[in-house]
Amino acid sequence: MRIGMVGAGYVGLVSGVCFAELGHSVHCVDIDEGKINLLKNGSCPIYEPGLPALLVGNQEANRLFFTTSLAEILPKVEVLFLAIGTPELENGCADLSYLFAAAEDIGNYLEIPQLIVIKSTVPVGTGEKVEAIITAKMQERGLDFKVQVASNPEFLQEGSAVENFMHPQRIIIGVSSPGEERIFRQLYSKLLQSSESTLVVMDRRTSELTKYAANAILASRVGFINEIARLASKVQVDIDMLRLGIGLDRRIGPHFLNPGPGYGGSCFPKDVSALINTADENNVDLSILKSVKSSNTQQKKYAAKKIIDHFNDRLTQIKIAVFGLSFKPGTDDIRESPALTIIDMLLAKGASIFAHDPISMANFRRAYGVRDKLHYLEVPGQELFDMDAIAIITDWDSYKNIDWLANKNAEKSQCIFDFRNLLDGKLLTSYGYQYQRL
Repeated sequence: MRIGMVGAGYVGLVSGVCFAELGHSVHCVDIDEGKINLLKNGSCPIYEPGLPALLVGNQEANRLFFTTSLAEILPKVEVLFLAIGTPELENGCADLSYLFAAAEDIGNYLEIPQLIVIKSTVPVGTGEKVEAIITAKMQERGLDFKVQVASNPEFLQEGSAVENFMHPQRIIIGVSSPGEERIFRQLYSKLLQSSESTLVVMDRRTSELTKYAANAILASRVGFINEIARLASKVQVDIDMLRLGIGLDRRIGPHFLNPGPGYGGSCFPKDVSALINTADENNVDLSILKSVKSSNTQQKKYAAKKIIDHFNDRLTQIKIAVFGLSFKPGTDDIRESPALTIIDMLLAKGASIFAHDPISMANFRRAYGVRDKLHYLEVPGQELFDMDAIAIITDWDSYKNIDWLANKNAEKSQCIFDFRNLLDGKLLTSYGYQYQRL
């Protein structure tokens, strides 16, 4: 099929490239001319394992194209996906202004019936608003055919997004007619041939809320295990054995039960906030989710406070290496990363920070720039010898491979704050480090 993808950000780019890999002809459009020029030249503007090779391969196969002109691609496509960012506003609402602006553009240029598919994460009822905007613009131009707007939320995890798209557990669509369902079955036909992939057909509003509910449950699990980990630390309980004990219960399972300094990224924080806002607008008190949001904020501060309390009034003389700036391994995304809160709190207390990440250093530099007492480590090697503390915020495998014995300064009482339970604490203690977990 001929597909248009409006938005070449994380979701749009991964989805567009993967649709091309399935054999479809895909035209991606984005208003960012610099990004489009990079993509035309085969350069991938985001870090995502497996994506660069598919990007180049499908361009060479003439299945994948990039442009800044929506008017140019509309006559060429049968299905138009909207993969436009819906960032969180200060009041917690999802910012739909970019999505609605795209809907107006579609209404200004659409000439023939097409299926418009919202892939962005949007509040309940957004599909109706997009449909109304497009319809109104078309009526101004004297066109009166019915606009079809469907929902097809994404379930891509940064760091494994290509794998998630190509081997989905479920594909959720929100449609209003059998004809729309048939189009989706054709779009995803290769994936649906696998027994591991299920097409779940529902109405549009249910599809919109399903995405939020899924992320809210996962965020709740992260918040729960973080609070249990706090308690376990106080009462001298092995949190790893506790996780094993509850994770083996089939009703619970082991996923999203890894304690850490809080969740971040582009999905959980904004989706939890948006769902709470939707509930408030409808006079429904989501007290559990409000607690999850508050707990996650406190968890980030709790991690920073562990370091602050350890050094107390000596913090202004302390050098701290912060390992891991992205919100999770496998991505260069630093949005809402716990590292940002922790670094901000430590800098405010006068500590000297030496930041490192194997992938996201460029994004972090753009966000933080030059600041007093903030330094950057290109390679976490010999510099450790001079550190008073090392805080592991993101569980990159490369940090396991550091020669911790060779880098130990025998003249310093160095402390490792392993906030991802990544390392062997007993071994590090035998090397002479102090070792703390959350």
